[in-house]
Amino acid sequence: FNRGFTEMHCMSGHSNFVSCVCIIPPSELYPRGLIATGGNDHNICIFTVDNSAPLYILKGHKNTVCSLSSGKFGTLLSGSWDTTAKVWLNDRCMMTLQGHTAAIWAVKILPEQGLMLTGSADKTIKLWKAGRCERTFTGHEDCVRGLAILSEMEFLSCANDASVRRWQISGECLQVYYGHTNYIYSISVFPQSKDFVTTGEDRSLRIWKQGECAQTIRLPAQSVWCCCVLDNGDIVVGASDGIIRVFTESLERTASAEEIQAFENELSQASIDPKTGDLGDINADDLPGREHLKDP
Repeated sequence: FNRGFTEMHCMSGHSNFVSCVCIIPPSELYPRGLIATGGNDHNICIFTVDNSAPLYILKGHKNTVCSLSSGKFGTLLSGSWDTTAKVWLNDRCMMTLQGHTAAIWAVKILPEQGLMLTGSADKTIKLWKAGRCERTFTGHEDCVRGLAILSEMEFLSCANDASVRRWQISGECLQVYYGHTNYIYSISVFPQSKDFVTTGEDRSLRIWKQGECAQTIRLPAQSVWCCCVLDNGDIVVGASDGIIRVFTESLERTASAEEIQAFENELSQASIDPKTGDLGDINADDLPGREHLKDP
C-alpha cells in the first residue's frame, strides 16, 4: 500500500513545531549523512539516520528557523524569522548574514564555492559571498517564499505575489511565470532539467515544462506547503491536511484503482467556497464592478 515508503523511526528534539528539514550529504564521519531540522523553538537539531535523539543542537537564532540548505563539506545555511541567515560548520556558527529587513523564508547554497542565496519577506533576494552581500534581486511584489537552483548561473524564486521568477546570478530577471492564483510556498526542480514544480495556497501542485504550466494537480487541502522532486522524478507534496502524497509518471509505481478512486472522492468532497473559489480571503461580492476597469 505504501509503495515502498515505511516509517523508519520518529525523531524528536524540538519543544515546538518543526518548520523545515534538510539532508546533510554523507561524509567520512557520517557515511549515511545527517538530517537537520529547524524549529519554532529557535533551534536547529542535527540527527543521525538511526537515532531518534539529536546528535547536537545548534543554538543562536532569536526566532523560528524556517529554512535550511546544505552545501559541500558539511556546511549548513539557515534562515530565520529573526531576519538573519547563519552559516554553520558541524556544531559551530561560522558567520551571520545580516541585511534583510524581514523574515528570511528561503535559503540555498549555490554550487559555486562560497555563494549563498536568501529570499525574504522584505520581497528581495540577496546573493552572499564569503558573508558579504554581493547583490540584491528586486522584482517580486510580495514575500519571497522559495528558491531553487537551476545551474551555477541561474536560479528560480517563488513568492506570495503568485509568480515564479527565473534569475541570472548577475542580477537580471530572465522570465516571470504566472499560473497560480494565490501564494506560492514551494518550488523544486526536476533532476538534470530546467523543468520544475510548485505548490501553493490555491490547493494545487503545478508542473512547469519549457516555461509553461503543463499540468495542474488539485489537492483536497487548502495549503500545499511543500514539494520536492525525488531522483526518480516522482513528486512528493506535503499539505495542511497532514498527509504526504507522492505523484509519479511511472506506470509501475502508480497507485491501485481503489487508492486513486479514494483520492478522487476526497477531491470531490473538498469544499471550495463557491463565492471565493481559490481567492482565499477575498469576497467576490466586495470587488469593484466592471465600470471601474476604465479608471486609471
